[in-house]
Amino acid sequence: MMSSTSRILGKLRRITLKRERASITESNKPLDYHADENSGQYREWTDRMEALGRDLYVLAVSTEQEFLSAGEKLNDFYVRSMDISKTSASVLDALSPEKLEAITNRFQDLLDRIGNYLGKSEIEFDESTKVLNDLFAVAGKIRKPIAGFKKIVKTLEILSISTKIESAQLGREGEDFVTIADDVEKLSVLIGSSFADILARADSLSSSVEQTLSKVAGLRAKQKDKVQSILDATRSSLDSIKRKNESSTATAGRISADSDEITGQIGEVVSSVQFHDITRQQVEHVKEALEQAGARLAGKLDSRETLTPEGTNGLEAAIADIHAVCELQKAQLIDSGEKFYRAAENIIGNLKGIAGNIMKIYMDAEGLAGAEGKASSSFSAIERNLSSAVSHFNEIRGGIFGLATAMGELTGTVGEMSRFVEDIEEIGAEIELIAVNARIKAAHTGAEGAPLGVIAEAIQRLSADARVQKTAVSEELKRIMESVDLLRKNTGATDQMSQTDNLLDELALLLHELRDVNENALSLLSEVEQQGKRLASDIEDTAARITVHHEFMKKIERATADLGSIAATSKKLLSGNGKSLEPGMLRHLEKNYTMHSERHIHRSFAQSNGGPNQPLPLPVIKPAAKTDDGFGDNVELF
Repeated sequence: MMSSTSRILGKLRRITLKRERASITESNKPLDYHADENSGQYREWTDRMEALGRDLYVLAVSTEQEFLSAGEKLNDFYVRSMDISKTSASVLDALSPEKLEAITNRFQDLLDRIGNYLGKSEIEFDESTKVLNDLFAVAGKIRKPIAGFKKIVKTLEILSISTKIESAQLGREGEDFVTIADDVEKLSVLIGSSFADILARADSLSSSVEQTLSKVAGLRAKQKDKVQSILDATRSSLDSIKRKNESSTATAGRISADSDEITGQIGEVVSSVQFHDITRQQVEHVKEALEQAGARLAGKLDSRETLTPEGTNGLEAAIADIHAVCELQKAQLIDSGEKFYRAAENIIGNLKGIAGNIMKIYMDAEGLAGAEGKASSSFSAIERNLSSAVSHFNEIRGGIFGLATAMGELTGTVGEMSRFVEDIEEIGAEIELIAVNARIKAAHTGAEGAPLGVIAEAIQRLSADARVQKTAVSEELKRIMESVDLLRKNTGATDQMSQTDNLLDELALLLHELRDVNENALSLLSEVEQQGKRLASDIEDTAARITVHHEFMKKIERATADLGSIAATSKKLLSGNGKSLEPGMLRHLEKNYTMHSERHIHRSFAQSNGGPNQPLPLPVIKPAAKTDDGFGDNVELF
C-alpha cells in the first residue's frame, strides 16, 4: 500500500517539477542554455526502471508461490516414500533369513526323525520277514518227527493184536496180557489223536505265517514306495522353499535399501527447492539497485542544480550510474535466470530419475510377489504330501495292529502245541510202564510166555524210539515258540507309530507357520507395489507440470533486453570523460548482496569498469561438475 502511494506521489511530484521547470524556462529565457534537451529520455528511463523493478518483484512472488506448491507436493512424496521404506523394511523383517532358517531347520529335523523311524521300521520289517520265513520252515520240519510217531502207532497196534493172540493161547494165565494189550491199543489211539492235532496246528501255523508274511511284505512295500517317496518329495519342496527364501531375502533387502535411498533422494530434492529463495533475493537486489539508480537520476532531474555547470556534471554522473547499474544488473539477472532454469531442469530430471527408481522398486516387488506366489504351490504340495503321508501311516498302523493280532494268534497256536510236548512226555512214560509190566508178566508165565516176552522187548524198544521222536518234536516246538517271541518284540513298532503321529502334527504346524510368513510377505509386497505405482505416477505428473522456469526465463530475457537498451542509450549520451559508477554507490550495492555469486559478478564488473564506456563482461556460467550423488545417471541436484 505504501509502495503504491509513494509511486503515485512520485509521479505527481515529477509532474509538478516539470511544470515548474517549464515555468522557469518561460520566465527566464537566458537559462535555456543549461536545460537538458534529453530530460524526457531520462524520465522514460526512470519509469522503465521502476516498472522493471515492479515486474521483477511480481515475477519473484509468483514463481515463489509455484515452488511453494511444488514443495508441498515434494513433502507429500517424502512422507509417502518413508511409508514405502517402512513397508519394505517390514517385508525384509517378514523374510528374515534367521526366522525362515529356524523354521525350515526345524522342518528338516522333523523330516529326518521321521526318516529315521522309517529306517528302523524297515529293519524291523526285514527281521520280521526273516523270522516268519524261519517259522514257516520250522512248521514244515515238525512233520518229519511226527511221521516217526505214525510208525510207532502202527507198531503199537500190531503189538496190541499180537499180545491178544498170545494171551488167548495161554488161557487164564494170559488174562493180564489182555489188559496190557488193551493199554497198548489205547496208547496207540492216544498217540494218533495227539499227533493229528499237532499236525493240524502245524498246518494252521504255516497258513497263518504265510498270511502274515504277505501282510508284512505289503506294509514294507507301502512304507518304502509310498511314504518314503512322499517324504522325499516333501524334502524336495522344502529345498525349493529354502532356495526361494534365500533369493527372496536378497531381493527384499535390495528393495528396502533402494526405498531408503529414494527417501533420501526425495529429501535432497525437497531441500534443493529452496534455491528459489536465492533467486528471489537476487531479483530483489536487482530491483533495489534499479530503484536506487532511477531515484538518483530523478533526484538530479528534479533538482535546480541541473541548471548550473556543476549540476550538469552531477546529471552526467547519474546517467553514468544508470548505464553501469543497468549493465551490472543485466549480468546479475542473466546469472540468476540461468541458475534458476538449470536448477528447475535438474529438479525435473531428478524427479523423473526418482520415478524411474521407484518403478524399479515396485517391479522388484511385483517379481518377488510372483516368486512368493509360486512358493504357495510348494506349500500346497507339501500339504498334499503330508496329508497323503498321514493316510498311509494310518494304513500302516492298521496293518501293524493287524500284524500284532496275527502274532497273538500265532502265539496261541504255539501255546497249544507246547502242551502237546507235555502229552508226548506222558506218552513216553506210559510206553515205558507198559513195557516194564509186559516183561514182568512174561517172566512169571514161564516158557509158555516166551512169545509175550518177545512182545515185551518190542514194546521196550518202541519206548526208546518214542523217546527219540518225542525229543525231535519238542525241539521243533521250542524253536517255533522262540520265533514267535521274536515276532512279538518286532511288533513294538506300534508304539513308534504314535511318535510318528506327533512328528506329523508338528510338521503341519510348521507348514502353517511358513505359509503365514509367505502370505504376510505377499500382502506387504502388494502394498509396496501399489504405493510405488501411485507415487511414481504422481512424481512423473508433478515433474511434467513444472514449467514455471520457461516463463521465468522469457521474462528475464525481456528484462535484460530492456536493461541492455537503457544501457546502450545512456552510453551514447555520455561524454568520453564521463564519470564511472561512484565508489560510494558501488559499496552500497555490494553491501546488500547475500550470495557469493552476486559478489563475484559485482567484483568482476568493478575491476573491469575503468569508465562508463567500458562494457561489462557477462559472467561465465560453468556447468556443474558431475558427482556421484546416489541418484543414478538421470538425477542431478542443484
